[in-house]
Amino acid sequence: MRNPSGSTAVQLDQTQIVIRARSLSEIGDLALRVIHRFPAATLLGGLLGALPWALANTALIGWMVWSEWWGGLEDDDTAWQLARYHFLLITLVILQAPIAGSLTTIWIARAVFEPQVSWRSAVADWRKRFWVMLWSLGVVRGPLPLMVALGIGWGQPFDSFRELILPLGLLVWTGFLRGRRPFLPEILLLERCPYFSKRPGVITVRRRNRALHDPLAGELTARFLVVSVVLLVLAVGLELSLGWAQGVLFGEWKTSLTMNLVIYPLALWLVASLSVLVRFLGYLDSRIRLEGWEVDLAVRAEADRLAGGPEARTAAHPRSPVTPGKTPSLGSGGGIPVAAAAGQSGIASVVLVAMLVAVAGSLPGQVIAQVSGRSAAPGPVALTVFDVAATDEMSGDGASVVREFEADKNFPLVLPSSSEWYDRESGELIPIELRRRDADAANRASGWDDQPADWNFSLPNWGFGDWSFSPWFRVLGWVLLIVASFGVGALLLFLFNRIEPGGVAGRGVRGSDQEDWAADDQTSGRMEQLPAELRLQTLDLRGAVERAMKEGRWDQAILALFGHQLLLLDRRGWLRLARGKTNRRYLQESAGHSPAGRDILTGTVEAFEASYFGRRPPTPKRFGELWQANLALEALTRQTQEEAA
Repeated sequence: MRNPSGSTAVQLDQTQIVIRARSLSEIGDLALRVIHRFPAATLLGGLLGALPWALANTALIGWMVWSEWWGGLEDDDTAWQLARYHFLLITLVILQAPIAGSLTTIWIARAVFEPQVSWRSAVADWRKRFWVMLWSLGVVRGPLPLMVALGIGWGQPFDSFRELILPLGLLVWTGFLRGRRPFLPEILLLERCPYFSKRPGVITVRRRNRALHDPLAGELTARFLVVSVVLLVLAVGLELSLGWAQGVLFGEWKTSLTMNLVIYPLALWLVASLSVLVRFLGYLDSRIRLEGWEVDLAVRAEADRLAGGPEARTAAHPRSPVTPGKTPSLGSGGGIPVAAAAGQSGIASVVLVAMLVAVAGSLPGQVIAQVSGRSAAPGPVALTVFDVAATDEMSGDGASVVREFEADKNFPLVLPSSSEWYDRESGELIPIELRRRDADAANRASGWDDQPADWNFSLPNWGFGDWSFSPWFRVLGWVLLIVASFGVGALLLFLFNRIEPGGVAGRGVRGSDQEDWAADDQTSGRMEQLPAELRLQTLDLRGAVERAMKEGRWDQAILALFGHQLLLLDRRGWLRLARGKTNRRYLQESAGHSPAGRDILTGTVEAFEASYFGRRPPTPKRFGELWQANLALEALTRQTQEEAA
């Protein structure tokens, strides 16, 4: 059924999520079930909202990663750049999560009340609140100022204010705001409260923030801290899982550009999407606790049905004037005048309010105002359920509506001959008890699934007698379980050893089993940074020196010796290989770690330059001296490493 605006009619008491108060653990459980039930609204909507922000982050700070990877090395400077990139990326995602998840907020809010929601309609609703959302969530809460600061410093060295003090300050600021005012996105996007209004009765963002957050300030702050810790653990676990999947599928186990620019941001944005969903469910829970929202929806749904639904009310009274905040006036036709706006229920709502007051004694003023005389703002029917901006008076005595109804005896109210809530003979309303419908699965109080039937399971009769639960059978079962566990462990070790040869037996063995000059996993990367004349067709430059010495090719021997010493000192961190560096630069870097090592390298450099540029290769005697000096250099680097350890 559709209302006059073309939207699908909404049954307010038939929601996709049971409207009731929940604990934090139940909210987390329900969030996972909502993801399973609405994957498009949660995962797809979250990734679509995060895509432009993720691309902007890559453009702003991605250079910190790819500038290092172009060099092909992994050293202390590379680790520092990665730490710098990771810190800024985490900060940006934390600040951007609410505004990036705004599309998910609208989509899932409509999906709760409407059976079918298209992404086009959700995007249309999102565009209507774009500028308000951009100012509140983009500027006031920090992501855009930080992005501007990082854009100004693009490609520049580390600046403590821009990349440490400012991000930490914004994190503290936004953490304080989210702990005290977590539901600002829902207030802006769903309730559509204005920032400012000259009318004293209009609910502005400031008034709504106080009304929704102040009564639960302590609990909301505690929930914020707990959820933050849980989301941090989930982000780390998801990143490690995605990295493991990359290694198994593609054989890439080391840190790479794909890991830093794709997998790491993807893990953060998936967790950010989950945080948006948890926040929305917490918003529903807060409204239920403070405003009796489940009662409000039940009353409004029943009022809609008694009034004939949107189509019947519109056909009977297409232009019935209604003053917001007051009881509808009498129409010319002698019937019950009802507004065509979604959520308006006319006199039938007043009757139900009187009935509910007779049962409960009183209701919050906002609930009465919503079901009595409010004119909902234009927009999708589902969003009018959340909208509180159109209520003129938020505070007031709910029973005043009932008194106004009782004082005026001239209402041409046509009551049914018999009803569960009205006694025609006595002319009195009959209280009706509202029954909660908490259909929970066993051991899972999330109000989602119906109570399942008992599992009737019995072991088949194999014809061996009643021996299945004897002590011997239990011992045999435990033995088989232990053997199976060892078998699974052995299988995993076998598969790991096949994927990573030497990973169990001897990978990473150094010290006496592997000399300092031996090739390691990064030798090929270091070879690419050597001068072109030193890059020989082998990774074992020391072996190339020995072969050239035996063959008497002293010009080739000095080339291999110089390259071997550069690789050795780079591996020990005494210098850093890079294309374009001069030999004098290498000597200066090595002097900072060991003057003796610098002197040995100086002799090799002089012999290399005389051989390569002057065409005067070293004599056998001179090369023998250089070789003995090389052995001393290897011993010196080994001794320095042992002292540091």
